[in-house]
Amino acid sequence: MPKYSSHTAALVVAAALLSACTHGTTAQRANDSLVIGRLGDFQSLNPLLISGSDTATIAPLVFSFLLTADANGRLTPDLARVVPSMANGGISRDGTTIVYHLRKSVLWQDGRPLTSADVAFTYRQVMNPRNNVEARDVYDQVARVDAPDPSTVRVKLRQPNSAVLSYFFGPDGNYTILPQHLLSGYSDLNHVAFNSMPVGSGPFRVVDWVHGDRLRLERFDGYFGGRPALREIVLKVLASQENQLIQMRTHEIGATFDASVTQLPDFAKIPGVRAVRAAVYGGALLGFNMRDPMMSDVRVRRALVEAADLPRIVAQASNGALTSTDAGRGFFGPDYNPSIAGALPYDPAAADRLLDQAGWRRNGQGVRQRNGVRLAPAFVYLQSSPEVESFAVLLQATLRRAGAALTLRPYPSQVYGAPASAGGPLYGGKFQMTLLQLIVALDPSTEYFLGCDRMPPKGANLTRYCSDAVDRANAASIQTYDPKERAKYSAAVQRQVAHDFPFVPVWQQANAAAYPANLTAVYPSAFFIFGNVARWRF
Repeated sequence: MPKYSSHTAALVVAAALLSACTHGTTAQRANDSLVIGRLGDFQSLNPLLISGSDTATIAPLVFSFLLTADANGRLTPDLARVVPSMANGGISRDGTTIVYHLRKSVLWQDGRPLTSADVAFTYRQVMNPRNNVEARDVYDQVARVDAPDPSTVRVKLRQPNSAVLSYFFGPDGNYTILPQHLLSGYSDLNHVAFNSMPVGSGPFRVVDWVHGDRLRLERFDGYFGGRPALREIVLKVLASQENQLIQMRTHEIGATFDASVTQLPDFAKIPGVRAVRAAVYGGALLGFNMRDPMMSDVRVRRALVEAADLPRIVAQASNGALTSTDAGRGFFGPDYNPSIAGALPYDPAAADRLLDQAGWRRNGQGVRQRNGVRLAPAFVYLQSSPEVESFAVLLQATLRRAGAALTLRPYPSQVYGAPASAGGPLYGGKFQMTLLQLIVALDPSTEYFLGCDRMPPKGANLTRYCSDAVDRANAASIQTYDPKERAKYSAAVQRQVAHDFPFVPVWQQANAAAYPANLTAVYPSAFFIFGNVARWRF
């Protein structure tokens, strides 16, 4: 899937449940039409102004990127004919110029040709301060974008930045190519009619949007990737994951791709439905507020994890659907090294020793305290899926045995990820421990989450962790385009994080995907659920 959100937004929530009303109509049964249930309505249909699951859905269905990603997370061409590299001449020797050669004869859904001028125009819209874009990560490292001819895009960087390949109109960014001929006359794009009835270059075009109910798409016969097999896709707005299951059973919807992984056995029991575990490129992290006095001692952080029995808690909370084994892969991605960033073993005796050494002693009630302060960390988490709620309760019960009185503080999505000025606990630092559900980047740099200069309000370093060694490794990583060199820097980051312990990965994100058993060519990829939707057929 494309980045479920930008670097900043990705750190807020991966699975927020949005409320919406529904109307109980029956799904269409034609063999070239598919009704898909999704949680919550769209905020807009313009990828410049949306993030999260809105981007993940609209971008590959209606629009096009320069580069996309395959099911294994490898960059692959979309509008570009090839992935630029030094070997093919697409990246200059000094690493500051990237050249994209566009496919020829690509059409917008109104029949106009798509050219390099559209790419340059869209870049200017990303950087337009009047537009309400979520983030400009990596785009702000671009000095200029030139269109020397209709099929060539030349991107000039201020300095080498290997993240540009996955971010500049690629799978790590929110933004797709927009049509200059329809949008060039506006000072900003925040309220234009295009946002409700867009024209893209992707496999399906928008024909009807009933807010709070459904979005109807029809195939675009002129799609450069080939005429889609499905004639129509309807995206139906649902209020909860339970509604998704009910309407799959009643055939009001034919598919869903963002159901709770704990519901997988229930979907699998529905006749004619294929239900699979769909990995998401992201992870759940048990994080600590490094600036809080209660959590500032690494011995305390390690002790709480050693006392938690995370493998048991994760398995029990998810009914066996999730595992803590190799959970770090959900954060560190393909460069994850289990020998470096593996989980701490369950060791309550070691946890007791560490807490004693840190000065936290049990009182008469068995709760640890130091200098009159009880070890009662506030645990902030998102009110979302059943596995998250269960995880919180199980964690509280387990840590009680270690003398920690965990205080559970669940928040709705509107508050959980809100700015500090709006009472958001994460960005306001009003927590000692938290469960962070992240969607991470394909690019291996973790500077967006670990950078010393990315602490709120300047960024999304929510654990307030700062390490000069990590900053140096991430900075060096984006200076090279060599994957092997980048892997070395990723390993350095993992070693330092394992030593300092600002967080511990607890599971890799996953959803349940359920769709008709006779629908072929579907692969619920960790990057683009709808990445090959043009080839779906019954």
